[in-house]
Amino acid sequence: MPALTEKQMVKYFGNLEEHEYKHYNQAMGVWVEGKEHFKYLLRRGNYLPLDMAEGILESSTKNKRKDYVTTEKTKRFISNIRHKADKKGNIKFSGREIEYMQKDLGMNFSGAEHELNFKEEGIF
Repeated sequence: MPALTEKQMVKYFGNLEEHEYKHYNQAMGVWVEGKEHFKYLLRRGNYLPLDMAEGILESSTKNKRKDYVTTEKTKRFISNIRHKADKKGNIKFSGREIEYMQKDLGMNFSGAEHELNFKEEGIF
């Protein structure tokens, strides 16, 4: 993390004189000797002012979020599957349907297979 500039120091900590920086900082647990020492402690501990940290967090999470949208292909497949259900809502998939879900729709059944193995062994 680069050191805070004079403008940032004034923005986040006010326009303090050198002697006004001398204090015991409870958050860091040290005695601050002056403005340069305070900058050094911020750099050494990788500390940021709250406003700056929230801005960094907001900008990094905003760009990484992706809206997942169900494709038309998947919607049609789901509607067709719904029509196969019996009166209790149970559905029996054929081998072709399972293969289609894995290859074309990108579904992953490894967790389900693991859970089924537990049920067959009588653990649950």
